[in-house]
Amino acid sequence: MNIFVSGASGFQGSNIAEQLLKGGHTVSTLKRSEGIITYMPTINIIKGGFEDGEAIKLALKNVDV
Repeated sequence: MNIFVSGASGFQGSNIAEQLLKGGHTVSTLKRSEGIITYMPTINIIKGGFEDGEAIKLALKNVDV
């Protein structure tokens, strides 16, 4: 399942995202600064924030939940 997690670089969001990845799900998140989340190299990071409509559209493309 393709899942969007808000706040995946924070404490709670990262734990949720990590468990979803371990469960075989595809996880996407928005991140304002460039770079990967090193402890979750397979997470799909879209550069941008919630004030960026185009980034939100891209982040939610093909997302199930």
